[in-house]
Amino acid sequence: MGNTEFPLFLMIVGVLAIVTSGVALQEVLKQAFFREEKPNTLSLAVSFLGLCGGLIALMVAALRIFGLPWPGVLSFAVLFIGGFGGLVWWRLNAELTGDAPPPF
Repeated sequence: MGNTEFPLFLMIVGVLAIVTSGVALQEVLKQAFFREEKPNTLSLAVSFLGLCGGLIALMVAALRIFGLPWPGVLSFAVLFIGGFGGLVWWRLNAELTGDAPPPF
């Protein structure tokens, strides 16, 4: 494979992971909020981690197209998406358990 073929493949895989995990996360959240059922934590975590993994793959592929080195791109993407994913997960858990602070 050439230098540009692998990032394009990784980008396609990332987009597919984002779409499928997003649909699964949407269904779990519908059950939690609209039907007021207790969400299955395992399915919530798996779909959320799939979404974060797809975003990492997409970011790595996008930055790799510009010719940046793999270790730097991968570490930046994992830290960036991991940080924001952690904040979103923290807020999502607070909303689902009822421990959320009032909005601004």
